[in-house]
Amino acid sequence: MRGARLVCLLAAAAVLAAGIGMGIGFRGGRAPEPAPPKVTRAPGPKAELRAEDRPPVTRTGTVAGFVVSYADGAGVAAVPVTVARAGESRQAVTVAGGRFVVSPLEAGNGHVLTIAVDGCARIERPGIAVEAGREADLGTLLLSPPAALAVEVIDGGGRPLPGAFVRVCVPASGAPVREGTADAVGHASFRGLPAGSLAVIASAPGYATASVPCFAVPGPDALPVVVRLGVGFSLRGRVTAPDGKPASGRVVVPEYDEALTGHALRAEAPIDCAGSYRLEGLTAGSCGLRVEVPGRAPVKAGPVSVPEVEVYDISLPPAADLGGIVTDETGQPVGGAEVTESTCDAVVLTGADGRFRSAGLAAGLVSLGVRAEGYIRTGMYAIPIAPDLAADVYIVLARGVTLEGRVTAADTGEGLAAALVSAFDEYGVLATETRAGPDGTHRFAGLAPGRYGLRAAAGDYVQEGFPDVTPSHPLSIGELPARCAVLLPAEGVPAHQDLILTRAASIEGTVLDAAGRPLSGVLVSLPRELGDFDHARHRSSREQTAASGWRASPPGSGRWPRSPPAPAGAATR
Repeated sequence: MRGARLVCLLAAAAVLAAGIGMGIGFRGGRAPEPAPPKVTRAPGPKAELRAEDRPPVTRTGTVAGFVVSYADGAGVAAVPVTVARAGESRQAVTVAGGRFVVSPLEAGNGHVLTIAVDGCARIERPGIAVEAGREADLGTLLLSPPAALAVEVIDGGGRPLPGAFVRVCVPASGAPVREGTADAVGHASFRGLPAGSLAVIASAPGYATASVPCFAVPGPDALPVVVRLGVGFSLRGRVTAPDGKPASGRVVVPEYDEALTGHALRAEAPIDCAGSYRLEGLTAGSCGLRVEVPGRAPVKAGPVSVPEVEVYDISLPPAADLGGIVTDETGQPVGGAEVTESTCDAVVLTGADGRFRSAGLAAGLVSLGVRAEGYIRTGMYAIPIAPDLAADVYIVLARGVTLEGRVTAADTGEGLAAALVSAFDEYGVLATETRAGPDGTHRFAGLAPGRYGLRAAAGDYVQEGFPDVTPSHPLSIGELPARCAVLLPAEGVPAHQDLILTRAASIEGTVLDAAGRPLSGVLVSLPRELGDFDHARHRSSREQTAASGWRASPPGSGRWPRSPPAPAGAATR
């Protein structure tokens, strides 16, 4: 990765010669030489930092996001937003464009965001984790009239499952919106829900947990959702510490779930005093395990093939510590940098002096990456650590290029507040995203020099010239028109690129059965000229995409969602 250099201060010169953490080019002059290599022998299995060596601790963080209208996708101002935890709360009000920032908030888990507006569904986001010195971005929250879901939970044979536990969650984060239990006929009703994309997750003893995506539409009619649960399997075993004694904690199975578009906790089980665990409700297939033990970073195990494997014992590797310092090219410490150890998903922040320390990592090779505001993000470095060594690393970050611009509407010339702006690197991979401010201005900091593709989306507006990105049609930056691409200079001079969006055209229709009767709940896709399908797929009378301004038709009418009327003279596509 360009613009970064890492020197691992370990005794083995062969490690350095092999290029672990080295050989990464940087610009802007000669970087300061690292301290002489040294290896600190820990007095015991874990080295403790002296009080005078500990970096200053920031104990507060921020929760931010956007509130937009379901009707037109525009940001909504003057909406009160409350974040509370343990009886203490903070409130903020959205500004023009719908942006809100709630701070300062005590770092920790369990924060709950609440938005209550007369005539609209109450918005709640429980379980928000606030990190010290960081901003928890909740993305876009949709303010809408209340919607309803009618959930039916059945088994593989179509029989109802009374007593099944049902959760309605936010797709991106998995945060629960509402919870309930199925009645004697397997039904669970939820009213007063916010409109938009949701995921319904159901579980029952002896069955595998399942989830179904849906799009809730405002109105008195509840959207029917059927969740079918298959046979669940179990996995048991023992977890032992490095000394062979029983460990304590829990074993969890994180699984990628398409309905949640993120990692959802599929199953978990406590580790008892004998070190035994038993996971229930697993689906057939290969799954990874994560062991969470107090006092050390999570340890990954597996994968395990279920149900072929019924017993799986886990022996935890010895724990080791890894610390170091992060500086810029002039030798100045970089505070607030995020240091990630990917093998166990551990994240720590550097203090004001640039120092960090991760304790309780699994001994062996760990993968380390660093990112900081305004600096080029580093790649992942393989660092060897051992339980009897206090390993230190020295990381140099290079400042990146700043890219600014404005997103405006072609028909009005006005800035589009809260527009989502995405930057794709030269390989067509999404590099970063940001939201435009109240006047439509956007800003990226810390980009590496090179050519980027820029895509923007806002409410009923679309960007012409930027193709759909699908697995069969990856993005080619070189084929983008000039209005959708930008070349960032190597010398780090700030760049500017404006984006102009046009109002979306419309398309609508009616789905009929053979007898001419309208059908609701039918999946309607938009085929592209090359045979692919557009990302926006809609269910007649039920499903819609608020980001592109689609509207729902009356239930049972068979009308499928459409976008707002096109401007006069505009073609319908």
